[in-house]
Amino acid sequence: MVRAVTKKDVVAEFRRSEIVEAAKKVFAKRGYRSSTVDDIAAHARIAKGTLYLYFKSKEEIYLTALMADIRALQQEASTRITLARTAREKIAGYVAARLEHSDRNADFWRIFFSEFTNLIVSPATGSREFQAVKRDSMKQLQAILEQGMARREIHRLPAERTTMAIVDLTRCVIERRIMGYVKSTPREDLAFIMDVLWDGLAPRKGSHRG
Repeated sequence: MVRAVTKKDVVAEFRRSEIVEAAKKVFAKRGYRSSTVDDIAAHARIAKGTLYLYFKSKEEIYLTALMADIRALQQEASTRITLARTAREKIAGYVAARLEHSDRNADFWRIFFSEFTNLIVSPATGSREFQAVKRDSMKQLQAILEQGMARREIHRLPAERTTMAIVDLTRCVIERRIMGYVKSTPREDLAFIMDVLWDGLAPRKGSHRG
């Protein structure tokens, strides 16, 4: 029998969400290592003791904040890919989901970028869930490429290396915008990335001849 949701449950979930949103801003500004539970509690405008009623540690808050947005991003990307028909449309959906998500969730992406510069201290390094989601994302894109090659929509390339190249290019474009190095919209970024990618991916005359 499913337990009915009580008012206490609703209040607790609301409070957890407030703490997570406050933590995102703190982690994005200070990084994981320099942030403290006191910082997060202050930003959430609650007592440190109250925070510990909802989370056991800074690590738990960090992973909760990171995983909530990653799961939402993966769902958005999967929906776009499912609705797309061609390999080009699926790749564009994969990239567009990340570009638009970064435009709406700059704090998350600042935290995400820290994973590539602070792998030793980041709790995400040892998180099986975080690592599993990253692997699933890469496999999803690699499957699109392999299917496109099988259908001759894309010429033959090393699928795994091409997957990493697309991920790295997308991340680089997002990072430069988030950090204020360039001023562009997600639509402009998508057009740029797809132009660059499709010059290398588009089928070539005679490339599939035996």
